[in-house]
Amino acid sequence: MTQANISHQPKLYIDNELIEYDISGSINFPSKNQISTLNVKMSSPDLQFKALLNKDVALYLNSDDSVPVFRGIITSITPSDKETRIIANDSRRLLSGNEGLKIEISDAKNYDNYTLAQFIKKVISEENVDIGIDFLKDTNPTVNLKGVREISDVYKVITDKIKDAIDFSDVTEPLRHFVDMYDDGKKSQIVIKKDLSIKSKPSYNFSFNDGIVSYNYKRRNEPNTVVYEGGSFVFSNTPTGKVTTTIKDTGDVAKNRQVAIKQILLDRQQRDEITLKVSKCYDVALGTIIHLDVDEEDILGNHRIVGKNINFGKSTSCTLRLNKEQPKLSEYLQ
Repeated sequence: MTQANISHQPKLYIDNELIEYDISGSINFPSKNQISTLNVKMSSPDLQFKALLNKDVALYLNSDDSVPVFRGIITSITPSDKETRIIANDSRRLLSGNEGLKIEISDAKNYDNYTLAQFIKKVISEENVDIGIDFLKDTNPTVNLKGVREISDVYKVITDKIKDAIDFSDVTEPLRHFVDMYDDGKKSQIVIKKDLSIKSKPSYNFSFNDGIVSYNYKRRNEPNTVVYEGGSFVFSNTPTGKVTTTIKDTGDVAKNRQVAIKQILLDRQQRDEITLKVSKCYDVALGTIIHLDVDEEDILGNHRIVGKNINFGKSTSCTLRLNKEQPKLSEYLQ
């Protein structure tokens, strides 16, 4: 069996300067659309780190890596008499939360004729936000900001609107879009990605001879009945018993039924919740399709990466989360 902890030589740069102290910590990529977080402990109590709030930070798992596994902005510094701890978020923090860029969209100033990518590009360019847009492309199908009127942080506008971008060209496998960060080796680039079909060719194969350290999983019963205002919809038969979900009322019975059918399709997409500890592909991106070559037939086959956690220091380990999402179509309604 593959060893659980792999030897790396992590390198941390703050404001483009190499940190020479011993470092350890973790990186959490919680889920698609969610901002990733770096936690680092440095073997220095030096109070000069107090001046490094909002400075750029980049972590490389190996000194010869050309692209960091994490790039972001320091949001918190905690010095003590023995060490200094920092927390950093990826660059989407500049668009999110209390300290992120706020926007007012009104009748007087709106983006009704802008697609989502056009909106992101315009705001980032006009406000001179330090996020790259060189690789940004629109969703397919496209969505626009027609009718959006609110005062909020920019990232909330983005993540609310991207929920509308669902490709139902194959009704048995709806494909959604999500916002992610791509590092070109010099800068963090904001990108929009579309889910790959679970049937597409996997990017990596994992087995106990190649990459798998351990795994565990649980299986949800697939919902087969959705109740809506004015009726209900039952998907196929119910061999495991009735498993019911609900949707919000749209105000129209016919539309309720359409939403209900789509909701069942979304809910039934991913029923396995798998945690996979691996010894390779630490830099694999969220949304990637991988293949599990294991004896357990229930989870043998392709899966989608929906979260990731890396621990680093004297040794390095990585845990992938697969197929844990359970989207609600009601959350995709405005």
